[in-house]
Amino acid sequence: MKFNSPARPFATTVTVPALTRLFKAQICAQSKDPARNGGRHTGEQIIEHMKVDPLVLWAWNPGANRTTPPLSHEQLVTALETWVSAGMPCPPGG
Repeated sequence: MKFNSPARPFATTVTVPALTRLFKAQICAQSKDPARNGGRHTGEQIIEHMKVDPLVLWAWNPGANRTTPPLSHEQLVTALETWVSAGMPCPPGG
C-alpha cells in the first residue's frame, strides 16, 4: 500500500513500511531526549518510569472494553532492558 501526500499529490509516494520505520525512529529519538521524555537522562530512569508510572500501568488494565497492548508489562520491561543494555540504538530514519 502506498500513500500520496494530500498537500502535494504529485510528491513521491511513501510506503507503509517506510512510514513505520520513520515513526519507530522518531519515537526512539523522543524516548532518549530528556526535553521530550519527562527529564529522564538515563536508560535506567526510562525503565523505572515504565515500571511504576500509573498511566503506563493503566495500559494493561484500561477498563471500558479497551484492548491491552500486544505484549505483557513484563515483556515491555524486558525489551526496554535489552534496548538499554545494547546502548539504546535507534533505527535510521528519524
